Amino acid sequence: MSRLARVLLTAALLSSFATAAVAAVKYPPGPPYRSCPDSVTIFQVQRHDTLANPCMPALDDTVWGVGGIVTAKRPRSTARLYIENSNAADYNAIQIYVTDQAYNGQFALGDSVVAYALVKEYQGETQLDGSVGVSKIVRKVSSGNPLPPFRMHTTTDLRYTPATGSGSAYATAITSEGALVKVNGPLKVARVETVNLSGNGLFAGTNWLLVNGDGSAPGDSILIDGYTLTPTNINNPPLGYTVDWVQGIVGRATNDGIDCWMIRLRGPDDQSVQAPPNLSEAYPIADNKVRVIFDNNLDITTAENEANYALGSALSGSTVDLAELVGGAGAVVDLTITDVQPRLTLETIQTENIGSAACPGCLSGQQSKTFILGVMTPAELQAPNADSLAAIPCLDKSQFAGGGFAQGERVSVRGVFVQSYGSLYYLEGAAGGLRNGVSAYNPPYAMVPGNEYIVASRAQEYYTETELSNIVGVIDLGASAVPAPILETLPVLADGGCDPTQTITNAEDYEGLLVRVENVKVVPFNTEPTIPSMGGSFRVVGPYPTWTDTLLVSSLGNHYPDYTPVVGNILNINGVIHIDSDVPRLLPRSADDITPGTADVTPTRTGIAFAVSPNPARISSISFSLPRSADVDLSVFDLAGRKIATLAKGSMPAGQYTREWNGSDAGAGIYFVRLRVGSETFSLRTVSLK
Repeated sequence: MSRLARVLLTAALLSSFATAAVAAVKYPPGPPYRSCPDSVTIFQVQRHDTLANPCMPALDDTVWGVGGIVTAKRPRSTARLYIENSNAADYNAIQIYVTDQAYNGQFALGDSVVAYALVKEYQGETQLDGSVGVSKIVRKVSSGNPLPPFRMHTTTDLRYTPATGSGSAYATAITSEGALVKVNGPLKVARVETVNLSGNGLFAGTNWLLVNGDGSAPGDSILIDGYTLTPTNINNPPLGYTVDWVQGIVGRATNDGIDCWMIRLRGPDDQSVQAPPNLSEAYPIADNKVRVIFDNNLDITTAENEANYALGSALSGSTVDLAELVGGAGAVVDLTITDVQPRLTLETIQTENIGSAACPGCLSGQQSKTFILGVMTPAELQAPNADSLAAIPCLDKSQFAGGGFAQGERVSVRGVFVQSYGSLYYLEGAAGGLRNGVSAYNPPYAMVPGNEYIVASRAQEYYTETELSNIVGVIDLGASAVPAPILETLPVLADGGCDPTQTITNAEDYEGLLVRVENVKVVPFNTEPTIPSMGGSFRVVGPYPTWTDTLLVSSLGNHYPDYTPVVGNILNINGVIHIDSDVPRLLPRSADDITPGTADVTPTRTGIAFAVSPNPARISSISFSLPRSADVDLSVFDLAGRKIATLAKGSMPAGQYTREWNGSDAGAGIYFVRLRVGSETFSLRTVSLK
């Protein structure tokens, strides 16, 4: 499955659901042989008994106006909301499948929402499918509402197996499906998962069974899921340890081939464990700060003792200078460090002797996590791996990605959020410039275009595009500015090949960046249907008047649903460059990014010439020409986006200009020369041999 196919697969499947729904019933008014109210409640969807609930919708029926309060969100993979009525009565909670985190991010716990969706079943659990076509409507009514009270249960009520049948355990558990529940202890850890169970959300180390601590009902155990609803893993407590209480969302899945009930934790606050905390994650949040996250709330005294933390390079002189429990309580600690290691090298944090809030004397043993030191720019992440460039075939991939499609070590990347396209979010370094953009796959947090973020993730090369995945942290740094689109020509942007010597500029240098093409012409597809449709992808060719190079303008994300491409039209288009299996695509952010061009103007960068020669060189000659008087800024930047030198700045008349750069203010390596002429920006790569 290609990278783009992964993004589009859900939409294709859900389109088939929408087709099936055409023949199903819509509520309101409901089936013609019943007299049902216009408003459909969670109870009417969940109560599978036509005697107790004569207006129960069938699978694939469309229900309008099912409302409740958001009690949980799924931050991993495909997104879900859990809603419940404030009365916490039987059959009054349900999950809403909303596909992507961009949509999920609009809502917070305590929001009152109304869903317009299809009725579905997933692994035996009823859900509202709010992800397709006109059904993708989940409206916020209000915010800040108190969550419904927890429904109190016992280990017998929520016995994890079986989830089917008519016994008392099943009859009790089904009434709380999707609801907030709580089980008081003392409870004991009776079993932990040791094998990853693919496809059902159960993973080794994050699932365990609890039984009554007093020995009563020894055959009744509840399954705890510390993975599905948490952005960072909650690992199992040790066997035999005491759990004072546990709470969360009642869910259903398949465990070891058994259809079973479980309690899904939403975070460290959903349990009180008489056991040491486990170290879940560690990543930089500044060049001198590291954030560490545990799976249980911490004892403040031991958590803020910097002697309980050590860097892997401590023997070389690195130190942990300060430990602060964020907010004074919880599971997150920020460490201020002095590190003798250079930025962008592998570092390790080791923790020990840290107690939990429930048991300050239960001290953790030595635990460690590795990460890449420092918060990097997308350009630093995108710097290619020399071994991959030299491989046959050549592959331009990040030095921080793992082998093949595998993920590398934990990294933190800082960038401005430009646009999401389905599950792909694009970030660009605030300084702009080539190689300074990257995609992030399905971040579990909402993002605002134009805001700058630190994203803690792992890097992977997914079908020839560098991608941030396995995202565990997103820090909002506030409003910034999306860099202006870089004007480029189709011959450059259509070249998705790998450049082993890194001496030419092609689509790889614009991957993830906002670009602009001017005076390109819409042409038919080569196969049926040849004429592009409203809101669909279309091909353009250019430069005018030769029309030799072709680029696909992609409708990924459905950002211009009412725009109809017309064959023969001349256009100017802004958008993000996305690469799928070496094939570049241009992704507009909206219909506003597509404007009429001018057929009788040759788009030679509006008459602005810009070149660097020789390249590579010890002394580079940088030439540019201006067709008109303009404000000019000619500067040199390194791969991190830091300005190295300013070669020209200020108002300059029309004419031809040359500047030399000898690299005396930098070492040998790859640099970018950026020319700004008024509102237009151009970038070229140069290799210094100094």
